[in-house]
Amino acid sequence: MDKKNSFILYTDYKEHISRLDDREARRLFKAIFSHVSGEETLELGAEGAMAFSFIKAQLDRDKKKYFEICEKRRESGKLGGRPPKPKQEADDPINRYFDYLHKIREKR
Repeated sequence: MDKKNSFILYTDYKEHISRLDDREARRLFKAIFSHVSGEETLELGAEGAMAFSFIKAQLDRDKKKYFEICEKRRESGKLGGRPPKPKQEADDPINRYFDYLHKIREKR
């Protein structure tokens, strides 16, 4: 599970990307996909490079968090399944109520 085949692109980027012309926006998206795939990224203009810098930082944070969660789950999985539920104690209010009803029936 060393490879991840998806990523999150936040709608917050829309404002920044809309300021780019179509050619630069297209190059930006190609650079994003190249970065996520581990390939060398394309050369971008100044505006595209600035947009890519903060998008890349968020992509890297998300990827790091994803693999940290995977590792935690992997370690938890080694411990086995869900632990058994604890048995109800005799002093549980529900048990006391049923014990009381049982005693009343026995007296009859």
